[in-house]
Amino acid sequence: MTTAAKIINPYNAYLVRQEVTRWSSVTNRYAAWTGATGSVTFAEDDQGATPIAGLANFALAESSVPGTYFAVIQTASTNLLVPYDGQTVYQIVTLGANNDLTVVTPLLVEIPRYSN
Repeated sequence: MTTAAKIINPYNAYLVRQEVTRWSSVTNRYAAWTGATGSVTFAEDDQGATPIAGLANFALAESSVPGTYFAVIQTASTNLLVPYDGQTVYQIVTLGANNDLTVVTPLLVEIPRYSN
């Protein structure tokens, strides 16, 4: 199954929002993962081997919703994606002290087109 890429627009702030769960041996089910530390990096490849300069290691904060982490990437940073217009880049979220969880999301870079 192929997942369609999300759109990211240079010249606009971008919200990274990731919900995470992990297995609890106490409850014998998945539960929201709270209290983790993590970061998000944007890369040219889905393995993160080629991070985009200036778009690496943004700290994630846990929101008021347990197990939901976020980072706001400001316009000054998303502008670095202008050369990637029409291309797919990858949002790589890592969580845990040993990068226990990695979530890769393809992003299609589209410069906003405004009508006159």
